[in-house]
Amino acid sequence: MAKITRRQTLELLKYLAVSAPLGSALVGCGVEGEAEGSPEPNLGLRRLEITPDLEGDERLDWWMRGNYGPLDTEGFYEDLEVIGSLPPELSGTFLRNGSNPKGESPQHWFFGDGMIHGIHFERGKVKWYRNAWIQTPALHGDESGISAGRANTALVYHQEKLLALYEVSAPFELNPQDLSSVGYHDYQGALEVPMCAHPKIDPLTGEMWFIGVGLIPPSLNVAMVNAQGELKKLESLPLDTMIFMHDFQLTERFVVIFDLPMCVSPEILTGGEVFDWRPERGARIGLLPRDGSFEQVRWFEVEPSYAFHSFNAYEEGDEVVIELCRVQPELGTDFFTGQVMPSPWRWRLNLETGRASEEQLEALFTEFPMIDRRLQGQTHRYNYGLTLVESSERYPMHPNGLFKQDRQTGELLRWELGEAVQLDEAVFVPASPESGEDEGWLLSVAYNRLRAKSEVLVFNAQAPQKGPIARVLLPERVPFGFHGLWLPQEV
Repeated sequence: MAKITRRQTLELLKYLAVSAPLGSALVGCGVEGEAEGSPEPNLGLRRLEITPDLEGDERLDWWMRGNYGPLDTEGFYEDLEVIGSLPPELSGTFLRNGSNPKGESPQHWFFGDGMIHGIHFERGKVKWYRNAWIQTPALHGDESGISAGRANTALVYHQEKLLALYEVSAPFELNPQDLSSVGYHDYQGALEVPMCAHPKIDPLTGEMWFIGVGLIPPSLNVAMVNAQGELKKLESLPLDTMIFMHDFQLTERFVVIFDLPMCVSPEILTGGEVFDWRPERGARIGLLPRDGSFEQVRWFEVEPSYAFHSFNAYEEGDEVVIELCRVQPELGTDFFTGQVMPSPWRWRLNLETGRASEEQLEALFTEFPMIDRRLQGQTHRYNYGLTLVESSERYPMHPNGLFKQDRQTGELLRWELGEAVQLDEAVFVPASPESGEDEGWLLSVAYNRLRAKSEVLVFNAQAPQKGPIARVLLPERVPFGFHGLWLPQEV
C-alpha cells in the first residue's frame, strides 16, 4: 500500500498548523459555489497542496510506482461504506479499465495487462466491489509483442456484449454480471482488423461504428455493427506508415477521421520510443460518408496537432463541428512527463468552401472529455472533463479536478481540492432514459492521498462545483487507469 512520504508528512503538518486556527473557514477553500454554513463541505475531504511524489524504487518506470503501479491480487468485497447520500435511482455497475502488469514492467504504461474494476450500486447502497485481471492470451504468455491484445484501455456495451478494448486487437468479451472473461469477440469471424478504443454508438439507429489501424501492412479501417449485432460494413485505406489514431467521431452523415501526425515509431519493435511526432506530414480531418467508401472522403487541412480524445461532433448548417482536447507535442518529449498540455478546441469544417476554422474553447488544461452519450453525433449543450496539472521532476502530468462547460452561456463550473484526490475519467450517468441532458451524475474513481486508498466520488452533474454528494470508500487503491463505463441495472 502506498504511504505518505516524510516530506509530504512535513508539508501536511505545516498546512494543518496554518489552517487549524481558521477552523472551518478554510475547509473546502477554493471550491466554487459552496453553500455557506455547510457542516461538512466535500463530505470531509480536505484541500491539500502537497506536491505529489512517486513512491517506490526510483529505478522503476513511473507507471510501476505509486498509485500508477499495479495491484498484485484480485478481490471481492461486499457492502461498502458510503459517506453522504447516494441517489436511489443510481442502480447499476460502474466499470473502470486500466493497465495492471502482472509481470515485469511493460515498454509503456499503455502496454500493461488489463484489469477490470467494478462497483455495483443498488437503490442507494453499494453492494460490491470487484477487481480481476482480464484473462487474455497475452496475460498467460500465449501472445506477445506490440500486437498482443491486452484489453486494458476502454469498454463498450453493445447488443448484450460487454467488450474490453485495446488499440491493436479484436475486442475481448467480459461477462457483465461477474466481470469474468469470455474471450475474443470477432463477430463470427467477420472482424479481421483491430477495433479502436473508442467506438461510437448512434443513439438514433443503434449502430456501433469504429475504426482500427492495422499494423502490417499499415491500414485504416472503418467498420459498422448494426443494431442486431452484425458486422455490416468494413472499409479499408492503405497507409504509408502506422498513424496513432486513438479516437474518431461520428455525425448523422459522416465518419470523422483524425489524420494527425502522431505515428508509431519504428523503434517500438526494438524496445525504443513508442511515438514519433512528425508535424512535417501535416494534419487533416476526413469526412467519410457513412453510406460511402474511402474514394468519397473529403479532407480538410488543419494546423499540425494531436488529440487523444474528443467530446463530440455534429452537423450545423453547412458545417461539421468537432470538439476535442488538442495538444501540440514537442519533438523528443513524452506526453506525460513533458511540459505540453492539451486544451479544449473546436474545428469547424465548411462543406461549401472546403476550409476548416479552428478556435480554443477554454483557457484551461484538460483531458478525458465527456458528454451525455445519448447525444452522440447531435448538437449538445454540456461538456465535462478533468482539469490537468503539468508534470514535475517527481511526478507526471495528472488530473486534479473536473469541470462542466455550458456551451450556450459560456459558464464554466470547476471543482478541485488541490492534490487531496486524483481523479480518473468522470463518466456521465443520466438520471433516467427520459431525463434532460445534465440531469444525472458524474462518477469518478479517485485516489485519496491521505487514505492511500481509492473511492468513487459521485457528483450532481447540474452542480459539480459544489463537490461530491457521495463518497464510496473502496477497500484498496485502484491504480490510475484509462476509461470507464456505466451499465444500468437492467443489463
